[in-house]
Amino acid sequence: MIKPCDAAWLCVAAIWSAATPAAIASVQINSSTAAGLSPGFETEIAVDLDMLFAAGDLRASRDDPIIDARIRLASETVRDDGRRWGVRAGFAINSGDGRRGFSQLQLQGPVERGQALTGLATGFTAARGLDAGSGRAAIDRAELFLIGDFIEWRAGVGETAARSSDIRPTLALRLVRADGAISDLAGGGLATTTLSLSAPAPRIHVESRRLLGIAAAASFTPDAARCGVDQCRPGATGAVASPDLDNIISVAASFDRRSRQSGVRWRIHGGFERGAVSSPLASYEDPWIATIEAAREADGLTLGVRGLRSNDGFKGDQYSAVSAMGAVEREDWLYSLELAYGESGVFDVDGASLALGASRLVGDSGLISLGYVGHDSGGAGVVAEIGLRF
Repeated sequence: MIKPCDAAWLCVAAIWSAATPAAIASVQINSSTAAGLSPGFETEIAVDLDMLFAAGDLRASRDDPIIDARIRLASETVRDDGRRWGVRAGFAINSGDGRRGFSQLQLQGPVERGQALTGLATGFTAARGLDAGSGRAAIDRAELFLIGDFIEWRAGVGETAARSSDIRPTLALRLVRADGAISDLAGGGLATTTLSLSAPAPRIHVESRRLLGIAAAASFTPDAARCGVDQCRPGATGAVASPDLDNIISVAASFDRRSRQSGVRWRIHGGFERGAVSSPLASYEDPWIATIEAAREADGLTLGVRGLRSNDGFKGDQYSAVSAMGAVEREDWLYSLELAYGESGVFDVDGASLALGASRLVGDSGLISLGYVGHDSGGAGVVAEIGLRF
């Protein structure tokens, strides 16, 4: 179990945040340095820390303050032939919102041979009494990379090609979202367009250089990881069927281009993943996920839409989700609105979510945000973030 004050520097941030009157507070600490890891290498290190408090109609099984920390490192050098190579690493930790996937929701779902079946993409299950999900920590990146004239090769732990190259517009809120929230203390979120068949795991990844705005990527993950920090589905028990996945093939194509005349930037991304399931249960079949998304940026206004469909490891299109967002920058403020809807056929559940917020920088290192998140399936909370950047 990960406790909020296992590290002294986390406790200092916690005490500082707790002293604010906000219903939900977040602390962000970012630092970046460039130095020589060894002669010829250029290294960058970044650290992000978030703390989250909630008040309102909270439905999650845990409503304690949430701590989320991310550490990232990248080090590279240039060879004599002009090719770049190096290493990237990342570590993530989250104290948890009390859910393994969506396991804590009161769902109705299929049972076979006395076991409650689990969605292989969503983690939906009708089982009760699962792990409360008090915290997770993981190495989410540990890879070698080589960048040539037209191709980048990666080998090591990381996200699938479809997940690592998707569009992630900046919103006023980070941990709390309508679509694929990292922490859902309101407890009623059913929509996510950010699913993958594997959490970060050892894989081989190849990605093309962007030409005329177009790039493509592909990856192969021999053994899928069931649980990471941002995505986790329940493990198998005597009462729960959650079979292993392997041979995850992921492909993606994207377009990213800004007009020199108008200044408008368009981003479009599509991805597809398919894996193999190992299970004697007849209800399961090989899972797949397909995603499409687009975003337009101009004059401080960002508009985006996303969509996802998956069989969730069962026959037919058993899960789908859509979302739309808008974010606008006006002077020192960033305002954002996000709407999302998700539905599962096999678990006979659907729900819509709303998240809105406003944030601004204060001085050189301060950040203040206000917002709200709510689900029509139940659960809502007021949001306020206070951040520091160093």
